[in-house]
Amino acid sequence: MADNNSAEVRFGGDASGASAAAAEAAKAVKEAVGQMQNGLGSLGEAFASVKGMFAGLTAVLAGGTAFKEAVQETRQMAQEAVSLSRILGIAASEASVLNVALDDIRSNGEAYSGAFIHFARQLRNNSDALKSMGVDTDALKNGTKSSNDVFLEALKIVSRYKPGLDQAQAAMTMFGRSVEDVLKLQKLTPQVMEDARRKAEELGLVIGPQGVKTTMEYNAAMNDVGDVMKGVAKAIGDAVMPMLTAMANKFIEIGPYIVKAIRVIMETILGLADLIAWVVTFITNNMGAIGAAMMAVATGEVSQATAIMKERVADVAKEIAGLKDVWNGTGNTFLGQYRKGQEESGNANNAVPPPGGDQTFNNPNAKSRMDEWKAALVSKLEGQDFS
Repeated sequence: MADNNSAEVRFGGDASGASAAAAEAAKAVKEAVGQMQNGLGSLGEAFASVKGMFAGLTAVLAGGTAFKEAVQETRQMAQEAVSLSRILGIAASEASVLNVALDDIRSNGEAYSGAFIHFARQLRNNSDALKSMGVDTDALKNGTKSSNDVFLEALKIVSRYKPGLDQAQAAMTMFGRSVEDVLKLQKLTPQVMEDARRKAEELGLVIGPQGVKTTMEYNAAMNDVGDVMKGVAKAIGDAVMPMLTAMANKFIEIGPYIVKAIRVIMETILGLADLIAWVVTFITNNMGAIGAAMMAVATGEVSQATAIMKERVADVAKEIAGLKDVWNGTGNTFLGQYRKGQEESGNANNAVPPPGGDQTFNNPNAKSRMDEWKAALVSKLEGQDFS
């Protein structure tokens, strides 16, 4: 028996409570969504237009379709030259020539700078070990050779070691690189450097002070463009967020009605499923028992037919008792399990009932016909003499 605080479901001809609740929730959701769409429609188009205009301007400032690749290539060359010059302590123009030479021997600035950094660290921490390997550490200390000159000489020392483990250990000790990387860097001969210098000058690949300055200024300008776009986005966000917050709060207000309507709909569906399952089982069991009894009579087993019908009568009594759970939505029925889960999760009675009419929500004035139907049917079934 459902108390006044539980959601009851009507079966049969009068499902107006669940229908009205579902219709009310659907109407509220439809109206809210419509208001949101109308409010965001024209405003969204305006914001999209503004955003598109600024995005187009940003693309133009980045070089556009025609010049973007060239601009990016120029920036990359300048940045790599500056980075390598800072690591090696040389001018950017020299570093740009070195990058051309490294490309010619199928190496790159990252491999060169990584090996140089490891070598410089070893010079500081293990100079005696490097000296014993043949590195001219004294020339570096007295200033007669630069660190880059000593580095290039040290690359050749690896070839003096026996190929295999000895050579690999020497390469890793001095440069933190594989033998293959070191042998590739050994190809960076004075002739290769001279050829690279001539080619860089002829093709305009030398990154001089003006090239570095231009790139740095461009990078700074593009960074400021990014800040402007962030400002545009923030201005739009500041304008839109209050409106979206108000819409979200409106949706939150109708949330309990939606949840409540869904619960009633689910109780209706589960209750009908329980009733259909009970009826199908009841009819199937009866037909099975009658069929078995008729077969027993046809074969002359009258006593067996009588036993079958007596067992069926006992089963009918149990099934009628189970019908009470179906009507009340309790026990091991679909609806009973659903209600039990709702009670355990604290959701059975926490939603505010929607206003108006004869709703089968937690409304103490809503009189369910379930008890009437249950009492009438059970009374009829219990009053039958099946013996």
